[in-house]
Parts: sequence; C-alpha cells; structure tokens
Amino acid sequence: MAVTKQDLLSGFSALGVRSGMVLMVHSSLPAFGEVEGGPETVIDALLEAVGPEGTLALPAFAYVGVFDAAETPTTMGAIAEGFRKRPGVTRSLHPTHSISVLGPRADFLTADHLADPSAIGTGSPWGKLASIPEGHVLLLGVDQDRNTLLHHAEELVAAPYLQTIRAEYRDPVNGTVVVKQLCRFPGPHRDFLGLDRLFLDGGAMRVGKIGSAVCRMMNAARVVELELAALRRDTAAVLCTNQRCIDCVEQRAAILRSRLASEDFTLTAVVDDVSARLEDLPRSLRVLRWQGVRDVEFGPSLARAMLEKHAGARLDVSEALASARMRTHTIAWTVATDDWTAAHVDDLRPVLSLAARLGAHKLILRPTANPATDPAAWRRSAAELLADLQPAAAADDIAVLVENVAGSPLSAGSDCEAFFAEVPPAHASLAFSPAAFVHAGERPFLGVYSHGRLRSRVAQLYISDGARADAPQPRPLTLPGHGQGEVKELVSILRCRSFSGSMTIRARHAWGQSALRDAVAAFWHLRGNL
Repeated sequence: MAVTKQDLLSGFSALGVRSGMVLMVHSSLPAFGEVEGGPETVIDALLEAVGPEGTLALPAFAYVGVFDAAETPTTMGAIAEGFRKRPGVTRSLHPTHSISVLGPRADFLTADHLADPSAIGTGSPWGKLASIPEGHVLLLGVDQDRNTLLHHAEELVAAPYLQTIRAEYRDPVNGTVVVKQLCRFPGPHRDFLGLDRLFLDGGAMRVGKIGSAVCRMMNAARVVELELAALRRDTAAVLCTNQRCIDCVEQRAAILRSRLASEDFTLTAVVDDVSARLEDLPRSLRVLRWQGVRDVEFGPSLARAMLEKHAGARLDVSEALASARMRTHTIAWTVATDDWTAAHVDDLRPVLSLAARLGAHKLILRPTANPATDPAAWRRSAAELLADLQPAAAADDIAVLVENVAGSPLSAGSDCEAFFAEVPPAHASLAFSPAAFVHAGERPFLGVYSHGRLRSRVAQLYISDGARADAPQPRPLTLPGHGQGEVKELVSILRCRSFSGSMTIRARHAWGQSALRDAVAAFWHLRGNL
C-alpha cells in the first residue's frame, strides 16, 4: 500500500515534528516504499508539519568539478532535488555543502555560508541549527552516516584528522570560477552509526517508522552536546576499530601525530624492524605511518641495500618517502670495531652522502661486539675517526651519534663516559640504548643516567627494553615498559628537560610488522601514563 500524505503527517507528528521548528531533513524516497504522489508529497507534508512559522531545509550538495548554485542539481536524492526546484526556495552558495531552505529562518541559515572558513563550522547552517532551541534534524529512511550535523562536533573539537581541501564554484555575479580553501573538512569513513545508542540514551532522539522507512528525529543542540562530550573523552570516538579500515587507521594515526605537536622531541621508528628488504619499503612506510610515525630511521640493512643499488634506487626511496608522506630522520650504520680509525673515514663518506641525499638529520655509528678489543686504544682511534669525519658531517648539517652496544667497547656506562670525555660534543653525541645497558648488567636510569655524566651527551633515546638472564622472565628484548630498561623513567626525565633530540621505537627485525605495531602501541600507552 502506498504511503499517503496523511501517513506522512501522522508519522512526523509521532516523531515530534512541530509547527515553528527549524528542521534539517536528510532523506531517501525509496526507503518509504511507494509514496502516493512521489517526492512532492513528502515535501508538502514536511512543509505542512513545520507550518508557515517553521523553516524547512534540505542538503543540496553536489559532487561536481565547479559548483553553480543556480544550475547544478543536487546529488542528495529525489526529495532534496524536488525541494531545490520549488518556487521560493533559497539555495546557499557553498561549493561542497550548500542547502536548500524555505521559511522565515532561511536568511538566518544561509547568510554568509560561503564566508565560513570550513564547510560545517559555527557560521554554517549546521552550526546555526545547533545554536537555536528549535533546531532539529530528521532522518527519513537514512542512518547517522547521512547526518551532516555530526561533522559539526568534529569541527568544534578541531579533530586532528580533519583535512584542508580546495573546491571550485561559479561566482553568481560575474560567472568566473573561484577556488575556495576549506579547512577542517570532514574526511572519509566514520562510525557515526555507533552514536544511535548514545543519542537514544541521552534523550536526544526518537525513532519511528513511516511506511517502510525507519526515521530518526533529533534535537540538534542536544545531539552536538552529546557527541562533543564523547569526542572530548576520546578524540577517536567516531572512528571505527576495524584494523582493516584504512580510512580510520589513517585518521587514528593523525590523532597520534597530533599528540606530538606539544613535544620537544621527534618520534621516529626503525624501518628495518618492519622489513629489511628494500622492495618492501612502500609497505613498511605505510605500516609506520599507520602507527602515527612520520620520521623514520633507516638501519644498517636498508642503508647497505640502498648503497649497493644503482643511483636510481635511491631516487625510488625518495619517491616512496614522498608518496607515504614520511621523512628520513636518521641513518644508522654498523662499523666493525677494528675499523674505527681515521684511515676508514673514506669508507663512511658514502654513508654520509646517502644520509644527506635522503634529508637525514643524524648518522648513528654502532660499534660491533668484540670483548677482546683494548678499550683505551679503541677510544683513541675512534676519537680520531670522529674528528676527521666531523667537517664533512657539519657541511651536510648532519649530527653524528655513537650508540652503546652490549659487548662492544661502549658496553657499560663507565665505558661511554670515558669515551665521551675524549670526544668533543661537536664531534659526536650518544644514542642511548636502554636494552644494551640492561644486557651489560646495568640500570639504565637509576645507574647510567642518574648517577653518571652522560645526560648532556644524550641526543637520541632508543625506546628499546629488555631483561637480563637472571630476571624472573629473561628475554633479550621486550616491549617498552615490559623489561628492566626503565624506559618510562627515561622518557619522563628527558621530557622534563625539554629534550629536543629523538626518541626512536625499535623492535627486533625478526618480530616483523605485528611486533613493530605492538612496540609503537606500548610506547603510546607508556606516553599516555606520563
């Protein structure tokens, strides 16, 4: 049986539509089943329901190259298009989020819509709708995914995942095409469907059925109030938790990156820990980006692979970084203990050149484990190598760091102190590895950092953790905060000193992608408890 105008009026009344309301309607004509008289009947019923003192508005969005308010049809369905064509209806000028409106509050809703710097801000029809007691939203046969008002709350909290876009419209006066930049623009997928229960429990929504269409009636101000509270509790409140939803994974990563904006340090992660194969680089970079990381360290495996490839391969690396919107921060290189002499400076020049070409800020040198090495002799020769390397590094604006490695001449804190006493600050700083100090039998924070003389030389902290063989659950490497590396304490004290170096997440290469994700998640959990 076809839905009649009286069926519509009865249904609207049951949902709470009243005369004098300002009503924004999102609709689907097919959802009703058959409607006697088609879209015009629905429009007539809506206008009668709000009465002559009420105002009816429908979205008139159009996904086209150049928007023309006078000519461009809306892509929002038959009811919205039929309303747009009605005599007396005003359409706002906005390239992405125009509305059609009829009633005494039409000027209020549409005034200066184009002047709003975003699509759904306080100066938009949705911002104005939420600012008045009589403002309501009615969903006819569509769900919360079609409720544009919900983007307004994201705008109010300046959700970090919102974008900046450009859109074109035709000037109605002179016909020229104008490009407008829109900030805080709503992105792709959302989990607005999950808000139904919140709105029902909060008394902001009624649900009913007209014909076969499930309809939702909401108070605009109350809906925004409830959503705002949810977003302030959790910035990702309207994002789904599906790990395979790239849209929401990307947006969650943007939230994580935004948390770094107030930090003095730079967060990095080791690409080799996702995969040490150069051919896997695009995927590895995506994995890191999805974890909220933007700056990366290339470890010795990938650095060597890049050097062994022809020059075009290095260009491919730059293209992969640009495509993933990632940046090279550090190149790490392993140097055999016997090669730390001034005679081997030329061997390091290609590595330094690679770092410069990729825009790296740091070059980390790692000594190899060799218990038979004479520490004093090694320190002297290594200091000479660093002195000879310094001019070339300075010319490329690259800082040189040396990492403490268990079993190497830089195994214990006292070894590092003796070494850096012979090396001027301009020649090298320390890449502090808590796990390596643990494996050397030391307390990284309570011992090496707190009671030693290295704190002024630390330029990088590896977020690496581990447990000694005599621990209740020994393991060479653990997740950050799950070992004896005192990582949380180190992160905290460095933040207290406005540490401007880098904190680098590291996982054992054999663990692969999932372990790197776990390591990053452990860091964010640790950071969230500081």
